[in-house]
Amino acid sequence: MALPNVAIPNLLMPSSDVKAAAELAYLQFLADEEMARQRAILKARQYHDGEHLTFLTERLRQFLAVDDSMVFRMNVCRGVVMAVAERLIVNGFSCADEKEYESATQAQWAQGIWQQSDMDEKADDVHEDALAESEHFVIVDWDADPSTGVVPNSSGRPRFTPHPRFVDVMVGGDGFGVKMVYPDDDYNQAPLYAVKRWTEDSDGRNARQRMTLYYPDRVEKYAMDGARWVQTLDAGDSAWPIAWKDKAGKPLGIPVIHFRNRKLRAEQWDAIPLQDAINKSLIDLLAGADTSAFRILYALGFIPTSDGNAPKDDGSNLLAVEPGGFVWTAKSRSEAEIGAIEPADLSKMLEVLHQLVMWLAVVTDTPSSRYQFSGQIAAEGTLKQQEAPLLAKTRKRQVSFGNAWARCMAMARRISNTFGNTDFDESFAFTTLWADAQPRNEKEHIETVALKREKLGITQEQAWREADYDEETIQQMKDSDEYQAKLGMMKLGLNAES
Repeated sequence: MALPNVAIPNLLMPSSDVKAAAELAYLQFLADEEMARQRAILKARQYHDGEHLTFLTERLRQFLAVDDSMVFRMNVCRGVVMAVAERLIVNGFSCADEKEYESATQAQWAQGIWQQSDMDEKADDVHEDALAESEHFVIVDWDADPSTGVVPNSSGRPRFTPHPRFVDVMVGGDGFGVKMVYPDDDYNQAPLYAVKRWTEDSDGRNARQRMTLYYPDRVEKYAMDGARWVQTLDAGDSAWPIAWKDKAGKPLGIPVIHFRNRKLRAEQWDAIPLQDAINKSLIDLLAGADTSAFRILYALGFIPTSDGNAPKDDGSNLLAVEPGGFVWTAKSRSEAEIGAIEPADLSKMLEVLHQLVMWLAVVTDTPSSRYQFSGQIAAEGTLKQQEAPLLAKTRKRQVSFGNAWARCMAMARRISNTFGNTDFDESFAFTTLWADAQPRNEKEHIETVALKREKLGITQEQAWREADYDEETIQQMKDSDEYQAKLGMMKLGLNAES
């Protein structure tokens, strides 16, 4: 039988109302996910800083002299982060382009910019916060102050400014920081733009919310006016938005570099539950020590008071027995008796605390020697075996953070070529050079480098690099009279043989 010639609705295509509802639901999902992300950032930040939730009895608050504004805890989470952060030391940068620009290679220029910006100190903070909070950011812009110029005849230099991840005040944050936006929230893709949020308080009275969006080709500035964001200009801005393009009119790229810990997880995240258990065990240990770790006196046949009189109704003259205190009475020996309860053994409670710390070290791949309570020192081979997982973690962070620092320096080069007087070839990539993450015997290391120089024939310059000299120091040694004299003698020897 033939079907009637009528229009059949496409059941696979949603109506406009359904589409609108789906879009709203998706936007709500993104908002909820962002709030959850910010709460996780805040929690990681708090545990790294030692802001833990702990509970003390009134007696413990009394003898520990802790009020409601102070937190009594043993912060072990911080050690998990610092075990990695302490080994992340940037030695400098290399670049395949060895052409000299105004008596400096690109690597030497990068080292100069790094030192002028005090990045030896700032980089430590970036590494620590990226590990502790799972992500951190560095904004690269142009400092137009001529007094800070490091390139001859320039009117300024690139500048690096670290920023934390944005956490809204609605979830307990400070409302300051940066967030990077990716397609489909996938950080493996190229970012779409970056957002910086903060509170501007120029005169101490008229505070307002500010937001800046960094796109590859422009910068948009906004300020909160009532309940909506409005376009705004700062002093020196000539247009809105601010064009962010090179001399050829091409986009400079997003000047915000994202430092991400692996899987966007805080380094100490798995340690947080154990940190809570450690704090509780420590409080239990102190409470046990306060109540039963010393001899407790008891009185039979009388109630001891501080003045020898009968107890007052409010109990204000009852005697508080403390270690080293005495109890006395005017009653006869036949009417009263004083005895004592011997102190309890707290070693079991201490053992629980110690075991929790060791478990925390295990689940975070942190060497247990970092939390060693006894005076015993493990053998060298045992220490190396314990540090193997930590070294693996550190080297992986050197890769990801090293790539981020290389992107920082590439952006600084683009900005310098655009706003300064440099003309560097931007096709060459920078590589971040790290100090060795593994502690070593310096004498043995130098002997190994000397052996490579003698037996394998590595160049003097490569030997200096393997001895951890930075590029600037290597260049100074190459320019020294002693080194130039050796080169001259070598050339004379070659000419004599020929």
